[in-house]
Amino acid sequence: MLIWKPTTSSVAVVYILAALWGIADAAWQTQINGLYGVLFKTNKEAAFSNYKLWESLGFLFAFITQALGVCVFSKLILALVFLSLGMAGYFVLELRLNCKADMSSVRN
Repeated sequence: MLIWKPTTSSVAVVYILAALWGIADAAWQTQINGLYGVLFKTNKEAAFSNYKLWESLGFLFAFITQALGVCVFSKLILALVFLSLGMAGYFVLELRLNCKADMSSVRN
């Protein structure tokens, strides 16, 4: 959408992209649930509740922006910003877990 504009002659490409999006989303959802299960071994219920809360707020935000008529370009930029923030948070998490693992191996 930022670079490619769909046309009536590229209907097959739109369906292929939708199928790839669905496959990627299924993998993403599975990995997130697995990650939360590993990270929050003692408090899984709260972790999954928090995850579902933020997921639902994301859906709410998407529906509200659609209802208010926010253009697609702005929504794509906002999605890229949130994706970047999420990736940065994951990177910080990995760094903290690696430092914690290194500290525990030094102590032993």
